[in-house]
Amino acid sequence: MTIGERIRQRRKLLGLTLQQVADEFGINRASVAEWESGRSNPDLMKLTDLARVLRVSSEWLLTGDEKHAPDTASDLDHHYERVRRARFKLEAGICGYTVEFKDDDDAPPIVFRREWLLRNGLRAEKLIAMKVSGSSMEPGLWGDDTVVINLADIQPQDGVVFAVNYEGQCVIKRLRRDAGQWFLSSDNFDKRLYPDKRCDEAASILGRVVTKQSDRI
Repeated sequence: MTIGERIRQRRKLLGLTLQQVADEFGINRASVAEWESGRSNPDLMKLTDLARVLRVSSEWLLTGDEKHAPDTASDLDHHYERVRRARFKLEAGICGYTVEFKDDDDAPPIVFRREWLLRNGLRAEKLIAMKVSGSSMEPGLWGDDTVVINLADIQPQDGVVFAVNYEGQCVIKRLRRDAGQWFLSSDNFDKRLYPDKRCDEAASILGRVVTKQSDRI
């Protein structure tokens, strides 16, 4: 593998976005993308800092020498938890659901530090990651952003974003309470295209959105 391929492999294994890596250096994500594509290489000082961010040795990044290779299993298993990517399988008028996990080599699991999960009262086995579709939640969430959903949290909260089974379709909406009733609200300001919908028997909460990953600034 090239330096760029090793950078990309490790970044994806750790569940980091291009933007998150770029933020560590105060540079734009295009520069990190150029490192990964091989169009440019980080200088030695940046390579050392990059090794720290990716939790590997600079020797391994530079040469790929197996004797300096990261102990991936030990590194992740002792300090990190994986959240698998999935999709909901739903039916209209039915509150239950099944989760279909996606085993896609190009879309690795989302990885979180155990201490972050504990601090936020989250359990990895109750979390799933999924892609956002459409533009109803812009500018907070864009199409192809990834959100992580806590299946253990289905208690409605005013102003909080949830995944909801609405008439057999999984939608990401902000719950809003008005005059004693709950509504599914889009963040998009165009209410002609994205009107609020009342939560009734056609809607059931699947879980609360706890974090997102996005390449948009």
